[in-house]
Amino acid sequence: MAIGIITGLLVGLLAVLFVQQEVLSTEAAEGLVAMPGCNSSCGSLSRIPYPFGVKEGCYLNRQFLITCNYSYDPPRAFLMNSKTVEVLNISIAGDLNVNGLVARDCYGSYSNMSNGWAFLDLVSKFTISESRNKFTVLGCDSYGYLDGYLLNTRSGQRNGYTSGCSTVCDYNASVDANSCTGSGCCQVAIPPGLVFTNTSALSFKKHRDVLGFNPCTYAFIVEDGRFDYNFSYLKNMPKRMPIVLEWAIQDSTKTWSSSSTICKGKATSFPAKNNLGYRCQCNDGYQGNPYLDGGCQGVLDSS
Repeated sequence: MAIGIITGLLVGLLAVLFVQQEVLSTEAAEGLVAMPGCNSSCGSLSRIPYPFGVKEGCYLNRQFLITCNYSYDPPRAFLMNSKTVEVLNISIAGDLNVNGLVARDCYGSYSNMSNGWAFLDLVSKFTISESRNKFTVLGCDSYGYLDGYLLNTRSGQRNGYTSGCSTVCDYNASVDANSCTGSGCCQVAIPPGLVFTNTSALSFKKHRDVLGFNPCTYAFIVEDGRFDYNFSYLKNMPKRMPIVLEWAIQDSTKTWSSSSTICKGKATSFPAKNNLGYRCQCNDGYQGNPYLDGGCQGVLDSS
C-alpha cells in the first residue's frame, strides 16, 4: 500500500510540474514583448512589441516610436510624434491598426461640422495596406478624391497619385444599404505603397436636393469589412475609421539580407512585400517576438 501511495504522489507531482512548465513556457513566449525596463502598454493599447517602443532605448529607430499621450484619460498611443494617427493595435507579423480621420463637407445646420479634407502622413514610411483597406465616399450628392504619394522603394522617392469616386441618390429609399456601388456609397481600391494621403469630401450641388436626410459628404479610408453601412450615417458619420498599415524593417541599403542581425535567436528574416524591407519570424516550433534576444520560445507539443 505504501508503494501505491508513493507512486500516486509521484504521478501527481509530475503532473503538477508538467502543468507549471507549460504555463511558464506560455508566459515566456507571451511575456517577452518589449525591451527590458521598457513599458509595453499605453492606455487601451495593451501590447507595444519591440521594435516599437515609447522612448529612446526602447525602439529600434525613431520610425518605431510610439508616443503615449497622457493628456487623455485613459492615455492614447500615437505613431511617432503625430497628434492624429492614433495606434489601436500592433501585430508582430507586420500589421499596425490606426484610427484615421473622416473628411466631411456639410451644409445647412450641419455646416459647422465640415472639415473638407483629412491628412494621413506616414512619415515613418509605413504604408497603407492595399489588400486590407478601401477608399470610401458616402452621400447622395457627393464625390471624393484620394490624393497621395506612392513610395518608390528602390529610389526612396515619392510619386504622386490621385483617385476618387462619386455617389448620388434622390431619396432615402434609393440608397443601397448592402453595397457601395454608387447609390449612396462608392468605394475604390488602394494602390500598393501609399504613404501619404489627402482625402477630400465634396458636393455637386451643396446637398440642396437631399439636405433633409443627407446634409454631408463623407470621404475616408477604412479597413475592408469594418465599415457597416447605416442609414444614420447619411446625417452623421463617426469622426474616425479604422485603417490597417503595414510595417517592415528598413535599413540604409534598402535591401533584404538573409543574414540580418535584427532577427534574434531562433528567428529568420524574410523580404516584406512590395520591396518595403524585411521582417523577422520565429522558426518552426517556436513562437514569440523574433526581434528580442530569447523572444522566440519553444512551443510544447500537446498532442
